[in-house]
Amino acid sequence: MLTVIGFNCLLETFGELEAFSSVMGIERPRMNLIDLKQNGKVVETIDKDTPDNIMLQGRFKSGALVNYELRSAAQFPGEPGVRWTIHGDKGEILVTCPSGMFDINHEGVKIQFHDMSKDSAETIDLPSDSLADLKHPAQNVGRLYEAYAKGESDSYCDWKLALRRHELIEEMFQRGDGSKPFGEKASYVTKDGSSSGSSTGASSGSIQGSQAEVDADAQGSILADREVKPKEITREAGSGNTQTTVEALEAEGFGASSGKNDLSRNGGNRDLAS
Repeated sequence: MLTVIGFNCLLETFGELEAFSSVMGIERPRMNLIDLKQNGKVVETIDKDTPDNIMLQGRFKSGALVNYELRSAAQFPGEPGVRWTIHGDKGEILVTCPSGMFDINHEGVKIQFHDMSKDSAETIDLPSDSLADLKHPAQNVGRLYEAYAKGESDSYCDWKLALRRHELIEEMFQRGDGSKPFGEKASYVTKDGSSSGSSTGASSGSIQGSQAEVDADAQGSILADREVKPKEITREAGSGNTQTTVEALEAEGFGASSGKNDLSRNGGNRDLAS
């Protein structure tokens, strides 16, 4: 199941999306089922058919751009579960939290503001209320109950908003479930995988036909290398006659052979060293 708990915070802050593209996939197709009564013992391993890596790029109605990524995995050691940056023309805000669902459990959340006219960022403290001393997630649960009791419907998700969020999830799946190609096809890559900008009739100084065979199973393993013979570098001398590499170098004043070199050009002989 795709959760938009964290993403809902973006929508509550910036408003609804005007346009977006999404892509999703399954990085871990197998998952373990555990039995909490047996202290988390793995009792079965099953196939998974729901996405665990979801990315969305879009634009809010205000014109602000959004780049969102959600993955289902243990967070990198020492890194927060949530990292949210808000970029403006005069400054930026960084929100980090150990928990991935920081709108439920925001213990340890840190909010920093960077004024671009200064070299350092300042920490912004969250406002305190009568529930601030409760343990998490009781704090936000208590605030939700109070909002219900007071009729503050703008402080919680009602059925109408819940339906809209599920429509968003459905649209994200339709656009990024992999049944259709994501985005426009890259025109710079030809059918055989080589760059359309490459040329078999390479110009002077280029290397011809250099290409390694790569495993197509996304492992990036090189299976075999082909021998590459560099094309001999040629250049035009003042008379218009084509010279070999050695002649061209000696014409520039480099000593590329044991014979007598012309030292009258380009500041004298400059011996090559390998």
